[in-house]
Amino acid sequence: MKALKIGLSVFLVYHLITVLLLPVASSLAGRRLARYFIPYANTLGFNTTWQFFSPAPSPMFYLEYELETGADDEVPETKTYPPARKGHTWDEGWSRRLFGMRFFALNEERLENYFVPFLCRENPTAKSVVIQAVFEKIEDVERVGEYAEFKDMAERIDLPRRRYACPEGARG
Repeated sequence: MKALKIGLSVFLVYHLITVLLLPVASSLAGRRLARYFIPYANTLGFNTTWQFFSPAPSPMFYLEYELETGADDEVPETKTYPPARKGHTWDEGWSRRLFGMRFFALNEERLENYFVPFLCRENPTAKSVVIQAVFEKIEDVERVGEYAEFKDMAERIDLPRRRYACPEGARG
């Protein structure tokens, strides 16, 4: 019985250190000790701060795009990537795609070299793609009481629209 209490106590201390250390893994203690805690943290998803906690949430980045085929009567449909989710349910795959949009939205070269060819391969009739990066800045937690609904808390900020020609090898 005493061994069980000691083992449980050691586990609880280990878990507590993991919970406190890894959200600030860039600290001196985090850099020195993280190797002992990362396998456990990876298993439970504690190793990324955006999955854990944040006093000021990161803005949500997504891309709005229109595929242009060159047809005279064309009215392009505006789509988003990642596709909009329904409600506010937790979906880790959607969250990872949304977080990955920062990778593209903040670097035009990556957007042109990787995302545009992807869209052109997915839509073989497209000749060009018009893309606009959008992010929604979430207000501070202190202001939550001022809003009727969670969706009203975000301020939409549109970055400039850009047109990219589909690369020849990416079509069809």
